[in-house]
Amino acid sequence: MARKYWLGEADAVAQVSSCAISSYDVLTTYSISLGNASVSVIGAGGLNPTAVALAAAADASTHPYFEEVTWTDSGNTVIGTADDPGEPFDPVSGVSGGTGTIGAFSDTTACESRHHWDVAANWSDNAVPVNSDEVIVDKSDVSILWGLAQSAVTLAYLSVTQNFTGKVGLDSRRFALSSDAETYEEDDPKAEYRDVYLQIGASIVEIGENPGPSQPAGSPRIMLNLGSVASQVEIFQTASQPSELGLPVVRILANSSSTDIIVREAIGGVGVAVDAADETSTIGDGDVSDLGTQTRVTLGEGVTWSNWRQYGGTNRLRCASGTPDLVIMGGVMRTEGDWNADVLDAWAGVCYLNHTPSSGNQIATLNLHGGTCDWNETATDRTVAALNWYAGGINADSEKVTFTAIDLNPDDTRYAGTLAKS
Repeated sequence: MARKYWLGEADAVAQVSSCAISSYDVLTTYSISLGNASVSVIGAGGLNPTAVALAAAADASTHPYFEEVTWTDSGNTVIGTADDPGEPFDPVSGVSGGTGTIGAFSDTTACESRHHWDVAANWSDNAVPVNSDEVIVDKSDVSILWGLAQSAVTLAYLSVTQNFTGKVGLDSRRFALSSDAETYEEDDPKAEYRDVYLQIGASIVEIGENPGPSQPAGSPRIMLNLGSVASQVEIFQTASQPSELGLPVVRILANSSSTDIIVREAIGGVGVAVDAADETSTIGDGDVSDLGTQTRVTLGEGVTWSNWRQYGGTNRLRCASGTPDLVIMGGVMRTEGDWNADVLDAWAGVCYLNHTPSSGNQIATLNLHGGTCDWNETATDRTVAALNWYAGGINADSEKVTFTAIDLNPDDTRYAGTLAKS
């Protein structure tokens, strides 16, 4: 185990990748793809002529993915060279029809830059992090943008402090045209096709810790895919504004029911599986300890989770499956989506209960100790199997919300709630 610090000091090197036309057939279509963009040619008179034609087609493409690369040929080989040293590309070769074949692309010169996680010169001990290492990303403005496919690595500890003001990961909505990912296509923007999350396991993840007296700005984008490793994630604070409008500063993917996420303060927001519509995640417990309402945590509609507790924040909870338990001690909670809650213990704050299961009860047991539970933001029919009403308020339309069983005095002491007909 080693403790490593992010430095971001490597020199930029232009990537060179090549593939060979390995057998020729006039009925075969040979292709190169970058993301969802591709160029192709039909076999053109032999190995070498086909390589010439395919390289020419790639170099003539006006798609931004291809325009970032200069395409040439040598014998039966197609060669791609990055125009911007340090900006990687990910070509895929292919064939269809006939009997012709083409080799896979391989790097004859690997891409490197100060923004690459996978380059040794960017680390304090001149070695890329491996299993059981402790990694500290601190006191730097050098973003971590490339070489993000580290899913085979499980760190003992990963810390991205509030003193780090660079970015981790890419903006999935805009294809980066430079090694620092600060230049984008303005007229015809394309989505990013390269890895956007840092894919790495870590037993402990800490984000936004600030042990000093100053108030550093923090990172405006932290994208982490923790995979199936059980992680204890603690978010101390975030930057106040995200780099992408409408998205949270911290975006997490996870696939372990033992991954718990604790949020102390997140004015810039924390989201699980919220960057793209098809994202999914499985986590265990979510916990918001901020007593105010500025912290924002969002669980996407592809998230399966077990328990939720909040003391504050303005939070939005959706669910892919499962029957989570919720404890609301303050703040604002908004539920959405198709799922069933097992137990909701409401003590303070406001719960907007909009989730609508396709079958079964919206909530099996609601213990209302205080605060307000509101069903009026959604007009669909929902059922609460058991309401134990100690105190607090209910806003609901009796034609839309059914309480199968109501205990108005569950502790035999007092009744402080009211039901009002609309």
